[in-house]
Amino acid sequence: MSVTGSVSDRGISENFYPTSCQVSLHLCTIDSISRVELVMRKSVVRLPAAPYAQSGTFELSWHKLLFDHLKVQVYRQRILSHYRIATSVIKLAELPGYTGTYIAEYPLMNVNNKTEALGNIHLKFEFKYDMNTCESPVESEDLEAIFQREAGRPSMSIQRSVTYSGSPARSNSYASSTSGYSQRSLSSSRGSSFSGLSLLSEKTRNGFKELSELVAAFTSTGWNKISKTEFARGLLLLQEFYRLNPIPRTNKVVDDLGQLKIAAYFMDFALPTYGTIALNYFGYGKGVLDFVKFSDKKVALEHLKLDPKDILVWQYGSPELYKANFFACHDRKTNSIVIAIRGTFNLHESLLDTHLEYAPFLNGHAHKGMMETALLLEEQYLESIKEWVRERKVKALYLVGHSLGAAVVSIFLLRVRDLLLQEFGPDFRIEGFNFATPPCVSANLIPGTEQYIQNYINENDIVPHMSFGAIMDLKELIVKAAALSQDRKLTKADRMELIQKYKQQLKQENKHPRLYSPGRQFFMYKTSRVYHHTSKGSIKQGLLHDNTGNPLIDNHGPHYVIEETAQEHFEDADVRPNMIWHHLLNKYDVSLRKVHLLTLGT
Repeated sequence: MSVTGSVSDRGISENFYPTSCQVSLHLCTIDSISRVELVMRKSVVRLPAAPYAQSGTFELSWHKLLFDHLKVQVYRQRILSHYRIATSVIKLAELPGYTGTYIAEYPLMNVNNKTEALGNIHLKFEFKYDMNTCESPVESEDLEAIFQREAGRPSMSIQRSVTYSGSPARSNSYASSTSGYSQRSLSSSRGSSFSGLSLLSEKTRNGFKELSELVAAFTSTGWNKISKTEFARGLLLLQEFYRLNPIPRTNKVVDDLGQLKIAAYFMDFALPTYGTIALNYFGYGKGVLDFVKFSDKKVALEHLKLDPKDILVWQYGSPELYKANFFACHDRKTNSIVIAIRGTFNLHESLLDTHLEYAPFLNGHAHKGMMETALLLEEQYLESIKEWVRERKVKALYLVGHSLGAAVVSIFLLRVRDLLLQEFGPDFRIEGFNFATPPCVSANLIPGTEQYIQNYINENDIVPHMSFGAIMDLKELIVKAAALSQDRKLTKADRMELIQKYKQQLKQENKHPRLYSPGRQFFMYKTSRVYHHTSKGSIKQGLLHDNTGNPLIDNHGPHYVIEETAQEHFEDADVRPNMIWHHLLNKYDVSLRKVHLLTLGT
């Protein structure tokens, strides 16, 4: 059985959730089985067919409770081996409850015919809480209310047994079992799987391990064994769907020269974060004259016209995971400290990007890799920032970031802005100027950030869409589109309509919660490309702005536009042309500066 709705509706939250779950076999209605396997990510627990003979304990996290599955596989004995006959996939977010001990029943589907149920399996679940990891523990009367609510659910037997531990007992393994039977867990395979990483730091090795588990969770369920050809067809059909459904326009065109000039000014600080080669590729270098300096720092100083004494920190090339690559300087033109954080440019940063797991943060949750990077930046440099402000007697702190760097800026400001305002007073300015911020925090942390963060999104850039929840919905959309592409009775219009309906269904179900980008959102695009990709060369009726009197809107010729947009327009992982190309920082630079020039001309 499963229960729909948010996990938060059943008594748990980011700051109060079970840290482990013990699962055992209570009853299986299929005869002559030899064993049962419980699989969560890369952890496998093998149980004998005898009920209650053994159990397996799986460590839980907030992200696992939102997205992961427990896969149950039932086997029979051959002469020399076991063969799988039935399976059941249990989404953790749809468990009947997360407290006490109960028994729940699930159908076992034939592995050769997914629509045929061979029988049912009854599993016993027992949840444990580590009170040291729960910031807001519920009182005993609250637990009693939860038990009463859970007891009313069908097909369950609730025993009032809640276990708390006073000290963390977490190990590196994600699963453990009682002695006497077989279990293959992550810990047993780590030596062989990751032995090649021994030269890397412990944090980096652990990051690879956690990422491999996340990949296992993403790929293990939900694909319905579609072939590579079917996958490609589904992806192409989705791309056509998004071509016909552009990102909504708001007509809130930015024509404030002051805002555009400031954004372009801080873009200059983001460009040299990628080094000499990239700066020359972006069109701002001096070619051979830059390379003979053998110093990215010297090239950055020339580009920004800074005195060497004004560089406060130049931190690049560290092999430590979660350590941001950035520089900090005293900008005398704005009488401020400017911190510019680089986006993804090496293996470590790619690892941070793909470490998409949701982790508790403040009173919500955040992208784990980006959050850890921001927290380490705070730990290592917050006191230094305070010293720089006092010593240099500046009036502001500005942070600039692109991609990964933009997310780190956002999370860092959420953590420290109020602390710094208490330290230096309400007139001290603390702001972030971000480009291509990936979704990095939960929706409840967004309100208020519009006052001090600006985020710019360029055309079809995929990165501002890519939260784990959006990727999970994209997976389901690809499977759906692959099935629709094989139905030859459907017209193209039918397929587009059915994809739209399924997309709306996924949004209503909210099975895969999203993350969002903090701050005011500004969307940059070239009108000729927008109209071409939605109309095949002709201007589609209704896409053009009505006559408003603002030449930036009413101009029907090809030109760049920036308009203030809304968070919900970037919830989905849209599959669009140039979605990687438009993410490059120089593409942001071109769009921003051409809008600035056009606005000057008006």
